[in-house]
Amino acid sequence: FLRSIMGGYNNDNAYHNSTHGADVLQSVNSILIRMDGKRHSSADLDLFSVLLAAAIHDVKHPGRNNNFLINSKSDLTLLYNDRSVLENMHVASAFSRVMGRKKEKELDIFKFMKPDRVKLCRERCIDAVLHTDMSKHFTMVGQMKGLVMKNDKNSEEGVLGWEALSYILHLADISNQAKDISIAEQWTDRCLEEFFNQGDEEKELGLPVSLLCCRTKTDRAESQAGFIKYVIQPSFEVLGMMLPTARDEINSIIESNLNFWETEQTTK
Repeated sequence: FLRSIMGGYNNDNAYHNSTHGADVLQSVNSILIRMDGKRHSSADLDLFSVLLAAAIHDVKHPGRNNNFLINSKSDLTLLYNDRSVLENMHVASAFSRVMGRKKEKELDIFKFMKPDRVKLCRERCIDAVLHTDMSKHFTMVGQMKGLVMKNDKNSEEGVLGWEALSYILHLADISNQAKDISIAEQWTDRCLEEFFNQGDEEKELGLPVSLLCCRTKTDRAESQAGFIKYVIQPSFEVLGMMLPTARDEINSIIESNLNFWETEQTTK
């Protein structure tokens, strides 16, 4: 099953390829185990579901974002009615390997699982992958912050349940700038190259050029400094409220990376 999923990733993509899928899977696992993320739900099915969701979360990604697919009126957009187009496709592609008319029996990782647990696992995966849609980011961060604050007042243990695991997957998906700069810089260049390829195609098709996708106008350092300040720092601050170990290990790396990009801005 995992080899099938790995083969479903498009390795012609500079960024959304099988290495990204593996990186997100490892990042989720690191937060769960090393940083004690599983304290929020140690149920085997929840842990299995979030790791499975991480593995499949970008399978068959075309190297173009939802905005491009919607503006170009792609078949996927028509199929999923403009709503989390890619995310819906990723989950459908993964589960169609083991369910439905075209399922492959030799890939069925649910063969020995009870039907009610299969149903719940699929529901968990759908929920988690759909929440990797960046259009839901700020709402998700706000909701999780409110949940953490409410939980802190009402519970000595502060256990948040499945919602915490889904949030961990979302942060793992955008965690490049929370890693050592030697890694973060490589992912930055890969991400921007994929964005620029999209921007080039948007220009050719006469479509509006999506944010950060213009090869001649997007500044590498400025884009990353802004992404850290407005997306990464606020969302990982909430993760730190959930997991003090994550706060202690990650916040200094994020701050260091912000300094790196701001220095690159000023030395041009």
